[in-house]
Amino acid sequence: MKFSKLIVAFLLLVVFFCQCKKYPEDKVLHFSTVKVRLASDVFYKSKRWDMTGVLRLSNNAVVRDPHVDSLIIFYRNGDFRGNIRSYFEFSGIWDFIDKKDKLKITDAGGISPEYTIMKLNNDALWFKNDSLLFKFEKHR
Repeated sequence: MKFSKLIVAFLLLVVFFCQCKKYPEDKVLHFSTVKVRLASDVFYKSKRWDMTGVLRLSNNAVVRDPHVDSLIIFYRNGDFRGNIRSYFEFSGIWDFIDKKDKLKITDAGGISPEYTIMKLNNDALWFKNDSLLFKFEKHR
């Protein structure tokens, strides 16, 4: 009887740790879900991410330095909104695809680019497309 309980406990741990998604640039194991890390905070149903930079993947050149007013907010219900400085605002819906390895962001105009998530923890979000790496940190 004790042996079967031990086996069940071991299997539950294996399943649990398989759900703790690890991304290429993310070196730690997480106990919260991918959705919670992206779009939730302790008391809120959304999370604000401030842009810290954009890099060109072909040569690691900085395309955009951090901007004070560049941000994106992901809501748990699948909505998002953001702005680049104060003159360009955008909004739409987001969803995970490809076993939560990719983020699909559909804007109000129906454009749906897909981004590969490179790093996602409680304080950092990195995702890339074919040519650019976008870096964000949690708003303080």
